[in-house]
Amino acid sequence: MNEFIIATSADRDANITSYVIARSAKRESDGKFSVIIRFWEDIYGWLSEFPDILYKYFTKYFPQSELQELKGIDSERNKVTIEWPTGEDVLQEKINETLREITRIDPYKITLGISTFDDVGFDSLVDLKVSLVDCISDPVPENGFLRAAGILRAVKNIVKPPFYSNEMFVHLHSRLPYALLFGWMFRKVTGYEFKIYSSNQIWATSDLPLMFTHLQDAPPEMINLDSKDLIFVLNISRDINRQVNNFVATWEDKPRAILSYRYLTSSRVSPALGISIALEISQRIKSFKDNWEVRKIHLFGAMPAGLGALIGYNLNSICPISIYYMNNNDSEFHIGGTLTNDM
Repeated sequence: MNEFIIATSADRDANITSYVIARSAKRESDGKFSVIIRFWEDIYGWLSEFPDILYKYFTKYFPQSELQELKGIDSERNKVTIEWPTGEDVLQEKINETLREITRIDPYKITLGISTFDDVGFDSLVDLKVSLVDCISDPVPENGFLRAAGILRAVKNIVKPPFYSNEMFVHLHSRLPYALLFGWMFRKVTGYEFKIYSSNQIWATSDLPLMFTHLQDAPPEMINLDSKDLIFVLNISRDINRQVNNFVATWEDKPRAILSYRYLTSSRVSPALGISIALEISQRIKSFKDNWEVRKIHLFGAMPAGLGALIGYNLNSICPISIYYMNNNDSEFHIGGTLTNDM
């Protein structure tokens, strides 16, 4: 026997996963077979690769029309758009203008436009457009990031129930750090759900089946065992390992390890796959934070902004996470800001 697999219908558990990994490593060092545990999310994902089995046994759980693509995001250009900053009364007044003679019965599903670029127009497409251009151009990135967090917190405070639904639509044109920040500010534990239109795709926080992610993790590159910092590299759109390694080599305080994840296929990341990847990455971050006593995580990623927002949305109880992005020439990394629990 080369490998022993434990398959369970239980939800993914970080402590159990860490325990199995540690026991398996000890067994392999003793020349014994390895042990792997697969939770229901993994089994659920594998099932999605066998449409004949899904059709026969699981149709009611996997609506095939939603398995890969989502269509439509309230895209008619007939909204009265207002710019942030604004007051709660003014925003509701403009939304009533959008509704015209229609009586609002259910809570209103607001459409937001979030951008870190100054050439993005949302007029008549969204109810409220929020520009973070001044934040991302701040000469002190951490200060700009904190200002952006304050803006998004203020937005969240005026779009809450009962007038507004906790479901919303979001047009997102953003650098990766601010996409993660948006997801974190409206994260799952706050009760919000959203559909994000970004990179010509729609990214949803719910109502999609979990899928096998095809993420491959490389062996950890151990650098400084005395450090409590970790580096996560997410190679989803392209491979940035070499650039990250070159960048980290210039640091005076070296991290404990570099953990790299790669999306194995060349196909586009679908909405169902996006939420599955986001869940897996957020769970891995939590697992390392809890079990390695990590002080700080440095996150580098090449991925669509929508996927970044989903990762931020699914994070919970984090250590500080500093997020980096490349400049327009793809030649140099910059820190965009740091997510913290008190944001």
